[in-house]
Amino acid sequence: MITSKKSLQKMHPYIPPTKNRIGKIKMDFNENAFGCSPKVIGALKKINIDDLSVYPAYSNFIKKLSSYLGVENCQIILTNGGEEAINTIFNTYLEKNDQIIIPTPTFALFKIYADAIGLNVKQINYKKTNKGFIFPLKNVLNAICKKTKLIVIVNPNNPTGTYIEQKNIIKIIKKARQNNSIVLIDEAYWQFCGKTSKELINIYDNIFVIQTFSKAFGLAGLRLGYIISDKYNIKNIAKAISPYSVNNLAVIAASAALDDIEFVNKSIKQVNKNKKILTNELKKLKIKTYCSSANFLIADFGFNCTRVFGQLKNKNILLRNVSAAPILKNCLRITIGTQKQTKILIKELKKILNPQAIIFDMDGVLIDVSQSYHLAIKKTIEYFGKKISFRQIQKYKQMGGTNDDYDLLEKYLFNKGFKIEKTKIIDIFDKLFIKNNLIDNEKLLIGKNLLAKLKQKYKLAIFTGRPKKDVDCTLKKFDLLDLFDFVVSKEDVLGKLKPNPFGLKLAIEKLKTDSCVYIGDNIDDCICGKKAGIETIAVIDKKITNYNDFKSKIENFGVSLIIENINNIKDVLK
Repeated sequence: MITSKKSLQKMHPYIPPTKNRIGKIKMDFNENAFGCSPKVIGALKKINIDDLSVYPAYSNFIKKLSSYLGVENCQIILTNGGEEAINTIFNTYLEKNDQIIIPTPTFALFKIYADAIGLNVKQINYKKTNKGFIFPLKNVLNAICKKTKLIVIVNPNNPTGTYIEQKNIIKIIKKARQNNSIVLIDEAYWQFCGKTSKELINIYDNIFVIQTFSKAFGLAGLRLGYIISDKYNIKNIAKAISPYSVNNLAVIAASAALDDIEFVNKSIKQVNKNKKILTNELKKLKIKTYCSSANFLIADFGFNCTRVFGQLKNKNILLRNVSAAPILKNCLRITIGTQKQTKILIKELKKILNPQAIIFDMDGVLIDVSQSYHLAIKKTIEYFGKKISFRQIQKYKQMGGTNDDYDLLEKYLFNKGFKIEKTKIIDIFDKLFIKNNLIDNEKLLIGKNLLAKLKQKYKLAIFTGRPKKDVDCTLKKFDLLDLFDFVVSKEDVLGKLKPNPFGLKLAIEKLKTDSCVYIGDNIDDCICGKKAGIETIAVIDKKITNYNDFKSKIENFGVSLIIENINNIKDVLK
């Protein structure tokens, strides 16, 4: 096997979550929800054979772009998106082991490209306050020294949305100049705050400004960016970049976009309006947000972060989970959408954060059945001359399609070479269950006081595969009958057992609200919840032998959250 260079071997690839986004509300990648100007579509419809078969020429477009920017033609070079701009600047000016400064958290590709070259990266953390995230100006200035070759500034910053005042940028540029360092200013979102540092290229020869057509112009799919800098710097950049990295279609589209700045300005205005609407609605839901100068905002969902992210994803609303960064713990980044998209998001958030009802599975969630139903399974298998451990019972339950104990028994015995009539299996199981009074062995998993507190705030229901007589027996034993509005049991579903959502939909109908949370403990529960279209939370005991494998398996079935103990629900829904 041929190996890559050592610096790449240590790296993890950048894998953006770009799969399965068609037809969904995309509030995860900071794309323009309003799309591009109709003039762009019109221009692309008029392309001819030469536009596809001939190598691109950029001079006319660069003249048009420089006029829009108010700079000279020789001060611009086109790139295949902002990413190529970053990589080209790094490759033009930096050698292995050179030191660069990156305020963080920020756009991930700066660190990735730096690691690929083998640079010495000094990361300086933003500061978090109640009002927002503060650019670490003092620490950046103190860090710049003779070893520093480049300083990264993203303005406004992604993902924090922080705007950096130009006077502070100038301080960094001057300190960098004293140390023969360059400053890279990424302005992918500058149109949303209306401020840019591009005019500084006429004063300082050590800065490079990167801008893009991906955000405000709505052309992310065509990959077109550009670098603005001193003309001598642009000449150097031209030596390191491909002469044809930007395709003809991108140039045609961008040229048409520049003919309709009114459309761009209208979409920016609407984005900023919708950002205020979303901020106010999140405030009503007691969700902390932080000031942003870009087309997105950061929202702190606290303990509910993973749950909200997962449930919105199930509803085809995509946000970006940025909670891996220490100062963004429990935070989601929300791209500002259209007014319609914003209303849908707010509506779903209200359902998730303020559910009206909780529907519980019974076995394994409310009640420990290891010494009742599971013991009956064990005794039934033994009756037919075979053995099964509790661990094996657990494994079969985790497979899916075996939520019903009779189905599990039939499947297990068949796999062991037994072809027994299901009616006989049922008869033996029921007799052993009743004869040994196994239902008396059951234990309550959830605190009764907790159930009583939940009852004060929510409607409570049970959806179980148990026969009604067994449900009533157990609820009476633990004095829980008065805490539940109703129960959907085996008899109610007319043979349509889990993962068929019939019973769960019946429960939702009886509750008279679709703002529900369903809590289960196996794959059939999760599939059922997904099919019914409501939020599903899974309870998985961390003590089970294959916890990590089962947890991964459960996550693939659309649960919004996994908790290790049913009593933790009080923290999830508080």
